[in-house]
Amino acid sequence: KDKDKDKEDMYMDMGKDKVETWREELEGVGFPTVGLDESYLLKKVSDYGLRLSSHDDSASVNNVVPRNSDSIDLATWIECASKLDPSTLYPIGFYFPPPTPTPRLMRPRLSALLGDKILGLEMAVILAGEAERGGVGNDTVGNITKEIGSVVSNKFMSENLEILLPSIFSSLDAYQKRQVHGGGTLLEASIYEVSKDPNYGRLAVREVASWLIKKRRRDAVEGGYVADNFK
Repeated sequence: KDKDKDKEDMYMDMGKDKVETWREELEGVGFPTVGLDESYLLKKVSDYGLRLSSHDDSASVNNVVPRNSDSIDLATWIECASKLDPSTLYPIGFYFPPPTPTPRLMRPRLSALLGDKILGLEMAVILAGEAERGGVGNDTVGNITKEIGSVVSNKFMSENLEILLPSIFSSLDAYQKRQVHGGGTLLEASIYEVSKDPNYGRLAVREVASWLIKKRRRDAVEGGYVADNFK
């Protein structure tokens, strides 16, 4: 029995080492892993071509995919979103002239409401994880709330539809592409629908949340103002 217990402890140690390696590798390329389970971590490690264990020298965070590689950062999201039916996601503002509201036409608004909350929660988890590592202060919650608010603005989300929903964006006409509020609603509704994927829904939403935060911060730096003072 003692030998069996030793074996069990050994396998547990190996598992811990493996998962910790995955987290270190992913955090090294800027992907937040807080709250994600083993299956999600393995999927992203594979996407980035990172090491599978601390003894694997086949790849290194120093020579893998660039951090700004959208196709890798959003690999699971793009795959899941490509399966969505755009006609079930179009907000009523995408139609001109505006049609008479019907339950079918109003459903995307409800999906967008849920998607907004799901995205906000995922962002809060990421930013709270950052705060835990850096030290929680009196302004932490206020700064997190402010940053999330800047990221989930319809303007910012609609500006990034071409990257986040490439297959759907390519099917939009010029009028639909100009709809700022409608663009935000479309992305939020898509997030809700993707979140229901039983296999990788949570990971897909994490990818979007992480990408949007990093993109907003890059834009802030390039625009000459700091991330916690977004408008």
